[in-house]
Amino acid sequence: MQRETVRIEKLRSNGIAQAAELLARSFETTPDYTHMFPDPYTRRDALRGIMRAPVRDSQAEGNCWVATDGTAMLGVAAWQAPGRYPWSMGRNLRALPALLSVLRHAPGSIRDLIEFGSTIDAHFPDTPLWYLQVIGVSPDPPERNRKFKEKEGLTFDLLSDEDHQLAESLGAWGEKKLYGKVSRGLIRSTFVVDETGQVDKAYRNVKATGHVDRVKQDLLGG
Repeated sequence: MQRETVRIEKLRSNGIAQAAELLARSFETTPDYTHMFPDPYTRRDALRGIMRAPVRDSQAEGNCWVATDGTAMLGVAAWQAPGRYPWSMGRNLRALPALLSVLRHAPGSIRDLIEFGSTIDAHFPDTPLWYLQVIGVSPDPPERNRKFKEKEGLTFDLLSDEDHQLAESLGAWGEKKLYGKVSRGLIRSTFVVDETGQVDKAYRNVKATGHVDRVKQDLLGG
């Protein structure tokens, strides 16, 4: 049977156990967990419970995504939206049954697990945490972009849009005026794209001076 193209979709409630199983396999060689659960079979069983709690919590809030090829779940990404971590008392109580299942598999490890979780809570930022990735797009060819990135010391990817198809689809290609002369070309713009690929904010005809601060203000406040 030929597999379908890999696609990304939101996790459904009936896939929580499968997602937890996949994450358990992914983390079973992590040093923290090998220390807490030395026996590999016990570790896998315990991790199913540990992973089920955050997967269920993220799925309920629409923030758990899976990669699938139509026949199998290939990957899982669960995240906490800004301001949603640490968990409230109610969310901790909902997670309790899954976490208590760890006791059945490794009762002697629960103290290490609590200390592990407490350390994460203590070091988690007090302000909302945003997950942002910057990507630059230019109509120049890839080799020219590569040289420009090296010259300027850019730390983000600079992609090539030579046929300006992407720019046109975003309304960032068209007539512009420079020193009184009208021409067609790239209109300097910034787009904030959400986790579903939809444009959340658009800044057009931007000027470099103060632009970064403006975007940060809009996204993070303060």
